[in-house]
Amino acid sequence: MEAHKSHQIHANEVPEIKQPSAHLAEVATEQVVRPISEQPYDPSHDYDITVPFRSGVHFGREIEATIDTLDPVKDAREIYRLTYEALHASEYLSRGFYNVTFLRQAAVPAIAERLYRDGDGTIMTMNRVRNDRTFASFGKMLSPHKEEADAEIARVRQVHEKLGIKPEGEMHDHMRYTLATIVLEPARLRKFLGAGEVPEKIQKGTINFWNEVAEKMGIQTHSESQEDVLAWMEEYEEKYYEKTEAGQKVAEALMDDWVNLFPERFSKHSRQLMLSMLDEKLRDTLDLEEPKRWARTLMKGFTKAYISTTPIRIVKHEPWPVRFAPDSKPN
Repeated sequence: MEAHKSHQIHANEVPEIKQPSAHLAEVATEQVVRPISEQPYDPSHDYDITVPFRSGVHFGREIEATIDTLDPVKDAREIYRLTYEALHASEYLSRGFYNVTFLRQAAVPAIAERLYRDGDGTIMTMNRVRNDRTFASFGKMLSPHKEEADAEIARVRQVHEKLGIKPEGEMHDHMRYTLATIVLEPARLRKFLGAGEVPEKIQKGTINFWNEVAEKMGIQTHSESQEDVLAWMEEYEEKYYEKTEAGQKVAEALMDDWVNLFPERFSKHSRQLMLSMLDEKLRDTLDLEEPKRWARTLMKGFTKAYISTTPIRIVKHEPWPVRFAPDSKPN
């Protein structure tokens, strides 16, 4: 059995050749094994998921049909992977969504101070790189190979602990809220923009996947009920949201990074579109202006059209560690 398993892993190792440094006298090569989360789907591999879905280009309805066959508890990781690495995988969409989650965190003074760090935080100095690393990390957590996913969660927990970020006291609430923003922001945004509800199976799969991550991080899990998670978030926001200089500066850095994602001629318009995704309480806390009426109307219309055309849209399923590589371009 062990020999067979070793062969399976070896069969999926994809060597890359690194050129040696120029100052080395001898010519040498080094084999680097790409993690499974960055490799194309290989049907011969013993994946830890029920229905492996081949990377590549698909109609949205193909991915929706696959998700329909999955169980929101047993296959939670695969449901989340197919939803956000494939079905809704546009880089603009992904970055926009996570921008809102980071803006929510910036509204909490204790989190904002850690992000800002007197202007030296990575969110201030190299936000695009920071975000790319976050996506790559999440992509590894979504790996179809459970050992790789668990190893990445353990690594992230260790990094947090070294920084003194542990699930204790108020910090536990802040860590739980950070996860909640990732869990529920798609549903909150969709409802806020008048585009209905996230399908029940996808929402339950999302909550169950991040609850699994929470358990391994030592964080209290959330209810499987979307309504319960939202009620907890709103109670938390009422308790902790507060205007701070650090929060406002982090917010402007996030807004600038979003604007810089677009061609210069669209910069003013792109800022308005991001503002139109933020509720009044969040904008006021971060001292951000109200969006123009045309931007809110446009964003609502776009969101409804995007959701309604999901089955017929052509999407590319590409692992996040690949999609958000340093040399990747928005798509």
